[in-house]
Amino acid sequence: MPPVVPSSASDQSARKQAFWLARKDEITNVLLRSLRHTLFSSRAFVRPAILPEIAASQCANFLDFVVHGDAGRVIGHGEELCGQGLSLEALQHMGSSLRTYCEAQGVQAETAAYWPELEHYLIYLVQGFVSAHEQLVLQEQEHIRSALQRSLSAYSLQMEAASEVARVATSILDLDTLLTTTVLLIHERFLLQFVGVYLVGPDNAALSLQASIGEIDVKLPVLPQVRVGDETVVSQAVQYRQPQTPTIVLDGEQATQALSALALPMIVRDHVIGALLLQSRRHGSFSSQDISAFRLIADQLATAVENARLYAGARQQAAELAEANARLQALDRMKTRFIQNVSHELRTPLSVIIGYNDLLLSGQLGTPSPAQQEVLSIIARSANDLHELVLDTMSIIEVESRQATPVDVDIVTIASEVITDFLPQINEKALDLQVDLAVTQVVPPVRIAAAHLRRVVSNLLGNALKFTATGGTISVLVRQQGDTVQLQVSDTGIGLTPEQCEHVFERFYQANSTLGNPARGTGLGLALVKEIVDVYGGRVEVASEGLGKGSTFTVWLPLAHS
Repeated sequence: MPPVVPSSASDQSARKQAFWLARKDEITNVLLRSLRHTLFSSRAFVRPAILPEIAASQCANFLDFVVHGDAGRVIGHGEELCGQGLSLEALQHMGSSLRTYCEAQGVQAETAAYWPELEHYLIYLVQGFVSAHEQLVLQEQEHIRSALQRSLSAYSLQMEAASEVARVATSILDLDTLLTTTVLLIHERFLLQFVGVYLVGPDNAALSLQASIGEIDVKLPVLPQVRVGDETVVSQAVQYRQPQTPTIVLDGEQATQALSALALPMIVRDHVIGALLLQSRRHGSFSSQDISAFRLIADQLATAVENARLYAGARQQAAELAEANARLQALDRMKTRFIQNVSHELRTPLSVIIGYNDLLLSGQLGTPSPAQQEVLSIIARSANDLHELVLDTMSIIEVESRQATPVDVDIVTIASEVITDFLPQINEKALDLQVDLAVTQVVPPVRIAAAHLRRVVSNLLGNALKFTATGGTISVLVRQQGDTVQLQVSDTGIGLTPEQCEHVFERFYQANSTLGNPARGTGLGLALVKEIVDVYGGRVEVASEGLGKGSTFTVWLPLAHS
C-alpha cells in the first residue's frame, strides 16, 4: 500500500491526533509496565498504588504535546514527576519503552513523521525533571547543612555544660558538697526534670541515692535504694556497664507527656562505683549525641567522687597519724624529762661515791687490806662505767633535741685536755701514746658545742684504751684537710671484722661481746660519736685490717667558716 500523502496541514494534524488517541490505552499500559519494572531496580521512592495514575498522566501529557506542542507544559510535568519521587532511571526507562513501542508501530509508514515529536517530548520531560531534581538536591543540601549546624550548636552547648560540670566537680574534695553541687548544676544546665546520683555500697550488692534534685514522676518512680541485678534502669546500667533508657508506653493524652529517662554507669579504673540518673519531659532528650555528652559527665563525676573519697581517707589517716604523733611526742617528752631527771639525780650520788671511793683507795682514811683494795677497785670501775653511761645518755638527749648551742671551738685545745684526763689510765696500762696535734700549724676552729666535741674525743680515746692490751700503742692525730678538720684515733687493740665495722656505730652494739672479750661498756659511746658528728655536718669512719690488728676511727668536722 503506497504512503498516504497529506492533502493539507489540518488533515495531517487530524490524522496525527487520531493515530495517537487510538493508542492511548496501549501507551498507558507500556508506561505502567515500565514503571513497575523499574520500581525496585532504581532509586525510586514511589508507592506502587499510584503507578497507574503516573502512567495515565504521562500518556495524557504526551498526547497533549503531540496535538498542541506545548513545551512548557511538558517541562512542568517533568518537574511533577520528580516531586512525586520518580527516579531519573525510571524516567529514562519509560522513554525507552515509549520509543520502542513507537518503532514497533513503524510498519505504518505515516508514523515515521511523528517520531521527532516523541524525541522532543522526551527531551522537554527530562529537562523539567533534571531542573526539579537539582532544586531538590539543593534543598536537601540546605536541610542537611541546617541540621548539621543545629546539631553542632547543640553539641557545642552540651560540651560547654559538660566542661563546666567537670570543672566544678574536680575542684570540690568534700563528697557531700561535690554531689549536691553537681546534681544542681546538671539540673540547671540541661533543663532536666530530675537528676540523681547513686553510689554502690561497701558490699557491692546495693546502690543508695546520695544526692538528687527535681520532681519525681509517678510513672517512673525513683527508689532511695536499689539492688544490683534487679529490673530498675539504675541497676541495669551498673550491671551491664552501659547507658540504659527505659521504655515508657503511655496512651491517650498522656502520650504527649511521655517521660524519658537515662541511667549511666559511673566507672573509674574499670570499677563501677555508682550511676547517674536523669529524667526529662522534652522530646528526644537523650539522643545518641546527648548520651555521649552525659557519658563524659558521668566519667568525670566518677573520677571526682573517687578523688573525694581518697582525700577523705587521706585526711582521716592524717588526723589519726597526727593524733598518734602527738601521743608519741608527749611520751617522748615524758621519756626525755624522766631520763634527764634520773641522770641529774644520779650524778650527785655517783660523784660522792667516786670521791669517797678514791679517798679509801688512796689510804687517806686508813690503809685498806688487799681484799678491801680489790673490792674498792671494782666499785671504782662500776661507778665510772655508770658515770660514763649517764654522760652519754645526757649527751644523746641534747643531740636529739638540739638543746646545745654551737660555737667556734679549738679542737686542738679540747683534744689536749681530754688526753690529759686519760693519762693516768694510759700510764697504768703502760701504753705508748703517740700524739700529733699539729702544734706547728694553726688549725682553724670548728663550729660545735664544746661539750659535744669533748664527748667525741673522750669516747674515741676511751674506746681505744678499753680494747688495747697492756703495752700497746694509741695514736691521736689532728690536722686540717681542705674545708674540714680531721681527728683520728688509732690503736693496736683487738681489731674488727668487716661485719663489725658495719654495725659498730649502732646504739648498744658491742663488738667485744661477739669475741668473748671481758671489756665492759654500754654500747652507746661510738653511737653517740656518730650522732654528734652527723648533727654538725661531719662524718665518721672506721677501718680495721681484721681481728688482732687494731682499729682506726676518723672524724671529719667542717671548718667554722664553711
